Amino acid sequence: MKDDTILNLMVAHHSLLEALFSIVKEEAGKDSGEAKDALLEFIWELKKHFFTEEEAVFRLVPKENNQINGIIKHLMDEHIMMTEKLKDLKDLDEFYGILTHHREEEEKELYPVLDKELPEGLKREIIARINEIPLSAKA
Repeated sequence: MKDDTILNLMVAHHSLLEALFSIVKEEAGKDSGEAKDALLEFIWELKKHFFTEEEAVFRLVPKENNQINGIIKHLMDEHIMMTEKLKDLKDLDEFYGILTHHREEEEKELYPVLDKELPEGLKREIIARINEIPLSAKA
């Protein structure tokens, strides 16, 4: 994986979440330990991903750019909303739609802009912090 951009690293995170969610959907409706384990693993990785974005990326972005900060605020609001929905996840398709929209917004509107506009030193710091939080190998 090419890990020299914020976008590439976060696409890898998103791909992992996509794979884990696929497993959750496959196991949904089965009254089995695998179904519960799949859901718990997805929730754990999603929460780690949110933490990574909020603490390793969003917190380090300079506050001068109102457009970027508006996107970040919106994304953080969505993190809160999705975390709440996870407490009683009833409609997997609805949640997947929200998650997909969220991912697309990050990958099209935020991360390419950060890669283009942030100073190299700051990008390296963000990339290093992202890499401190390992991805799961279970997907």
